[in-house]
Amino acid sequence: MAYVYTLENKDVALEMLNAGMAWHYTKYDQSEKYHNAEIKARNNKVGLWVYPRRIAQWDFR
Repeated sequence: MAYVYTLENKDVALEMLNAGMAWHYTKYDQSEKYHNAEIKARNNKVGLWVYPRRIAQWDFR
């Protein structure tokens, strides 16, 4: 697992999850902050959560 931060010290994965632009892949990470960010994005229907027929990248391959 790698963590990526911007020059402003923002967690890139967390920002992507908040924007609804990523899934929290729990096979490799069980972080509560990432889980909560995905749930919040899902509930607010932002990013990929707008689409009812979205396909996870692990299912697409």
